[in-house]
Amino acid sequence: MNRKFYNALEHLLETEGKSKGTYREYFANICYMEKYFNNKNFKDITLEELKSYINYLDKEYSKTTYNNHVAAIRYFYKNVVKKKSMLEVLNLKRIKEKGQTNEKEKISC
Repeated sequence: MNRKFYNALEHLLETEGKSKGTYREYFANICYMEKYFNNKNFKDITLEELKSYINYLDKEYSKTTYNNHVAAIRYFYKNVVKKKSMLEVLNLKRIKEKGQTNEKEKISC
């Protein structure tokens, strides 16, 4: 169902000359998201569902892993799925690691 999105992602990453590491990371993170949503079409994922997924990532993973997933999701939705407006509405902030203040910091992707 989402094969055309993966093909478009592959083409775009190659065209932009992204590294093999970026290529692998983005594909792995998008595949992980697809599995989370039980292979639902990427265009059919709602803003609320995506927010829920982002919150899940925030609770389950380290700051670095979270940031990597968010970067892949932002790139994917902006450049491949073309639902940029969905991500502009999301508040993609991350609580700092334990032992630091409880302030929020912005994710720059």
